[in-house]
Amino acid sequence: MKGPALAAIGAALLLGQPALAADLPVAPTLPPPAPVFNWTTVYFGINGGYGFARANSEVVLNGVTLATGTETLNGFVGGVQAGANAQFGMIVVGLEGDLSYTAQKWSSSAVTLAGLAATQTDRIGTFLSLRGRLGVAAGEWLFYGTGGIARQFWRSELAVTGLAPGYDTDAEWAWIAGAGVEAALSKHYSVRLEYLYFNSSKPMTTTIPVPVGGNMNWHLQNNLIRLGFNFML
Repeated sequence: MKGPALAAIGAALLLGQPALAADLPVAPTLPPPAPVFNWTTVYFGINGGYGFARANSEVVLNGVTLATGTETLNGFVGGVQAGANAQFGMIVVGLEGDLSYTAQKWSSSAVTLAGLAATQTDRIGTFLSLRGRLGVAAGEWLFYGTGGIARQFWRSELAVTGLAPGYDTDAEWAWIAGAGVEAALSKHYSVRLEYLYFNSSKPMTTTIPVPVGGNMNWHLQNNLIRLGFNFML
C-alpha cells in the first residue's frame, strides 16, 4: 500500500507545479541604456562677443624713438567658424579655423601747432585664426583649451581740417590661445562660451601720422569673449 500512496502523492505534486510557477514574480524588462553623446563630428557655426585690446605705440625716426603711448581699443567682435573633432574615450582633439570682423577702435582729437583740428583713429579690422583644440568630454559637455596662429589687420586714419584724409594699413601674424566650454543641445546643435587672447608676433607699422621718413609701430594684445553656435553634421 505504501508504494501506490507515494506514487499518488508524487503525481499530485507534479500536477501542482505549473500553478506554483505561475505565482512566481516576473523580472521587469529594463529599457536599453541611453546612448552616450560622442563629440566626433565636423561642424560649422557663428559667433559674437566683445573685444578688449591694448596697443602700445611708438613713433620711430631713423631708429630713434621720439614718442610712446598706449591705446585702448574696445568693441564688438563677430564671425564664423568651422572645424572637426575626434573623441577617444573622454579626450577630444580637434582643429578649428575662424574668420571674424571687429569694430574695435580708438580715436583722439587735437589741435596742431598750425591751429588745425586733427583726429587720429586706429582700428582692428578683420582677423582670422587656425587653432588646435584639446578637451575633456563629460557627456554633452566639452571643456577645452585651444591655441594656434592668427592674422590680424590694422588701419590707422588721420583727418586734418582742410586736408584730404590719409590712412595706412598693416597685417601681422600673432599667436593665439584660450579656453572654453561647449554644451550639446542635441545631436546636431551646440552652444559655447570661450575666451581668446592673442598677441602680435611683431609690431604693426604705419607711416601716418609721423614725421617724413618715420614710422608708427603698435604692439597689440587683444582679449576676446564670445558666444558661439554650431551645427554638427
